[in-house]
Amino acid sequence: MKISKGLLLGGIILCSVQQVIAQSFTETALLFSRTQSGGSARIQGMGGAQIGLGGDYSSGYSNPAGLGMYNRSEFAFTPAINFSNVSADYLGQNSNASKSTLNIPGLSLAFHNGDLKLKGLQGGTFSISYSRLNDFNRNLIYNGTNPDNSIIDYFIEDATGDTPDQFKNGGDLYNTPTELAYNNYLIGEATILDPSFSNTEYFTDVAGIPNQHEKIETRGSQNQWNFSYGANFVDKVFIGMGVGLASIRYKSKKVYTEDFVNEPLSDLLLEETLEIRGSGINATFGAIIKPVDFIQFGVSATTPTAYQLTDVYSATMNTAWKNFEYLPGEFINDESAKTDAINSEYPLKTPWKFSAGVA
Repeated sequence: MKISKGLLLGGIILCSVQQVIAQSFTETALLFSRTQSGGSARIQGMGGAQIGLGGDYSSGYSNPAGLGMYNRSEFAFTPAINFSNVSADYLGQNSNASKSTLNIPGLSLAFHNGDLKLKGLQGGTFSISYSRLNDFNRNLIYNGTNPDNSIIDYFIEDATGDTPDQFKNGGDLYNTPTELAYNNYLIGEATILDPSFSNTEYFTDVAGIPNQHEKIETRGSQNQWNFSYGANFVDKVFIGMGVGLASIRYKSKKVYTEDFVNEPLSDLLLEETLEIRGSGINATFGAIIKPVDFIQFGVSATTPTAYQLTDVYSATMNTAWKNFEYLPGEFINDESAKTDAINSEYPLKTPWKFSAGVA
């Protein structure tokens, strides 16, 4: 599965390939730790290879020493439009989904001071800049007929070993999709079939081959405001440092369905939503050395970004039964259940980042 994304920046078209990342706490940490090259069209056109360069507002994020190469104050920004096209192959069936978004991947206000009287210091520049580090706006669709299993098999496996009390408030399976399956009669305790069976075993009345379909929509972005300063020493040595204030806004919506033929169940629908918001702080230090006019060596280090995140999860399940007699005298048709909105707060610390470049 891959994504082809074209980015139009001031007439410059860039192409990249990204991997779709599934959702879990571990993979969420990876998703927010792996950033793209944000900033000006010039720097994005070079794929973010800017550690040894300067005179661009993108240096405020990657290597503040590059700000020391400014010789005037400026205001700059970069508009962009992103095109995302996702192709998925599931059980031999291909599906495509696309999404386009307008955004501003970078802007900056730089204040240059060339009148410094300190020995060897020829000038310095302070900048306030904004960089878009990740764009989460994309759609994904897949579908196919699965002859081997249904999501109901997962619900049975997940519930096995737990008594029905675990579906109640305070239980291990409370506010989970498995609880929704239980309340929608997709699974039931085996004692319904035979009182001699264990009440930690479960069964289902649905045994057919399902046609499975899922649509996943993700929205949001990861951004950072940088407050940075770069100094120029005799046009040979440039040093800089900056503080970054990062923010995350991520939202996903997954709608999963299964359709059946010649079964007491017509279809089931599971909708899950997850919203993650948070902010963090980091610091970046850098230096650029120009021993001769035609070559520059740059290094930079960024401390771990200390995030404080909050996520909100909720799920809803709907099932369409064909007036099925689940128990003697008890018929079921359209059923529905939903979880509470589950709030979680937790810290996230990304790794150190070290970069080096030659220009």
